[in-house]
Amino acid sequence: GDHYGLVHFAHPAIPLVISEGARRMIETLNSFLPKKVDLSNVVAAVSRVKLNIGAFDVIPYFMDHSAFDARGFFIIERRSGKRLFYSGDFRACGSRGATFEKLLHNPPVRNVDYLLMEGTTIGRPEAEFKTEIEAENALGDVLAQGHKLVLLACSGQNIDRIKSAYLKASEHGYELLIDPYIACVLDNIKGLYRSFVPQLGMPGIKALLCNYVPNPPGYSYVNKIAEDPSGRFKHLLYLMGKGKVKPRELADGKKRIILVRDGIVPSLKRVPNVDKAFVIYSQWKGYLKKKTRLTEFLQGKGLLKEGENFEYIHTSGHADIPTLQRLVTGLNPTKIIPMHTERPEKYPEFFGRERF
Repeated sequence: GDHYGLVHFAHPAIPLVISEGARRMIETLNSFLPKKVDLSNVVAAVSRVKLNIGAFDVIPYFMDHSAFDARGFFIIERRSGKRLFYSGDFRACGSRGATFEKLLHNPPVRNVDYLLMEGTTIGRPEAEFKTEIEAENALGDVLAQGHKLVLLACSGQNIDRIKSAYLKASEHGYELLIDPYIACVLDNIKGLYRSFVPQLGMPGIKALLCNYVPNPPGYSYVNKIAEDPSGRFKHLLYLMGKGKVKPRELADGKKRIILVRDGIVPSLKRVPNVDKAFVIYSQWKGYLKKKTRLTEFLQGKGLLKEGENFEYIHTSGHADIPTLQRLVTGLNPTKIIPMHTERPEKYPEFFGRERF
């Protein structure tokens, strides 16, 4: 929602310039949410392929981010020749970190006029784990302890983290359980850019059947898939039936890791001995202070005791200050415009007062 949640306010005649991966993410959500995003007027944001939009030339660039297939944009006003680079949300520590290095070594142009740059991490404590590989190894360390049931709280669209969870679950003899919505997310991006994406039906991955969706109450995710007029995910129903696990069946002593989020809390309540689970929290820590269905459930079960049954393992989806400084050095902008930050007043301190 924070990436495209206001799109419906745009006039329908305005094209939506969007990466293929992001389009597929929205397409998946359209199958589950009552409020759809119109994808009929879409222009593909192919990395380093120039678009002509009105008075502007626009060149999309791959950016590494925890939201799948993110883009930055180099924008030139043809009449004046003014040049702006919009970073979007980005980092350099995930599975696409090489794209950031490529941008620095082969930028659209050096000495841009304006850099519109995110600064989400400015003013926040540093992430405990600097890279996705470090977070993946930490996941493995927890699973190596042999807990029978592990709840991994992470975004259903954080493909890097889901991939890490699957690889470490396989390595340590765990079955990975995903809900039907996440199964659809993974299915809809398989094969894109030849990247490995775990799929329902692969060895060691099954569907946790959930009898809940937000609207209408009591409706199941499987109902949503079966009744979706697009029929996009109906082929998954067979795999869900063949490789399903019901909450009450989780008392059989097998080692399992469940991807958990707000939408499956009603199903978690039906898991026997769920209060004996070990929790890995793998999202921004600030969410733990918010009253969500998941945090209230975990707190109510006494599952957030650090050092006992809880560990925080996460790497940020956003660039740290040294990475932001590297982008500034690489593009050498005349002016920097802060965006997506709670501390814009700190920018001059880190990126040169002459640029503000």
